[in-house]
Amino acid sequence: MQRLMHRLRIIHYLLAGLMLWEAAPAGAFARQEPQQQSIENIRVQINGRSSVYIDYDLIGPTEQVFRVQVTMKRESDSTFSYIPQNVAGDIGDNVFPGRNNRIVWSITKEFPEGIREGEFYFVFTVEGEQKDKESDSTPLLIAGGAALVGGIIALVMISKKEDKPPGTGANVFPQPPARPGP
Repeated sequence: MQRLMHRLRIIHYLLAGLMLWEAAPAGAFARQEPQQQSIENIRVQINGRSSVYIDYDLIGPTEQVFRVQVTMKRESDSTFSYIPQNVAGDIGDNVFPGRNNRIVWSITKEFPEGIREGEFYFVFTVEGEQKDKESDSTPLLIAGGAALVGGIIALVMISKKEDKPPGTGANVFPQPPARPGP
């Protein structure tokens, strides 16, 4: 009986540890450096009335993915702000850092007359996507939890086997009831 109580105490401590581990945020055990990103060397080229090419360099950690958005502003009107819709290339989610990234904006659907060079400029918004070490720890948490539960089940089954009196195993049949007397 003491052996069972000792094992139950161990299981109690393991469960308490698992609950504390699960309650902690996933990134609490990983040291994360502040991530710096910037847009540099912006180059805009207007190709007639049909398209605008925006080339830029995205500086940042190579293992991180970024979300890049661009807004067009007008030099002569500080309240003018337009987000291009018909864009392709290195824009939106999943943009990787590097030099000579390119956005191609087909402006004919949005500005049929085109835009004049020098009247507009572009402002970039860059955000680091949350695809770092936090999401990488999920399989580790699942595997650790499964191993802990499996260990607890094994301990319980072993303790049940050891606590049975000899001769009461699965291969021992009970004696038939006694016959009533005459």
